[in-house]
Amino acid sequence: MLAVQQWTEQAALALEDGEPQKADSLYMLAVETLEMIYDQDSTNAEISVQLGELHYQMKNFNSGVAWYARAIQQDSANMIAMYELAKGSIQIGDIKLAQIMFQQAISLDESDTLSRRVVKELKLIGEEAYGHGNALYAKGDTHSGSTYKIYGVSLLMTAFDIDSSRQDLAQRIVDYCYEIGDEESAGQYSRWTGEMSNL
Repeated sequence: MLAVQQWTEQAALALEDGEPQKADSLYMLAVETLEMIYDQDSTNAEISVQLGELHYQMKNFNSGVAWYARAIQQDSANMIAMYELAKGSIQIGDIKLAQIMFQQAISLDESDTLSRRVVKELKLIGEEAYGHGNALYAKGDTHSGSTYKIYGVSLLMTAFDIDSSRQDLAQRIVDYCYEIGDEESAGQYSRWTGEMSNL
């Protein structure tokens, strides 16, 4: 396990030095070592979590999600695996799965810390996606632009589902929905904007 730690640390340094291929090679050494350990003990959820994390580092989100799912099978109360699986699901575009896993992770958190963190992250990613969509649209790529804008709105809706007290989120959803021509959704979420709907 010490070798795995050393390879991941060296990989992180390689990324800082602008050497992504070297980093991926080092990450793969760590992955191969952990997979050998996993073959000897396939009940260890921590190994699955580590493998999921390594695949995320290499941007192999589908593989990462699969390893986090395996960790949850091994440990049904593994909040970290649920949270990370949800984040990976966003990367591969499966917002429905992300919402389910975020909700499950939050249900295991006795405080509201994780809930606030998830909502903050979803809001940030959603707004960035929508902004990217606007930029693509302005460049004439209307198809990709629309896809990103709809994706951004979906993430904001997921955040609002987690915390329906956030009038600011509801207002942002309403504004974006009017912009993309989804008046039905705008009307639905306008009920939650409270006084903000009069601004």
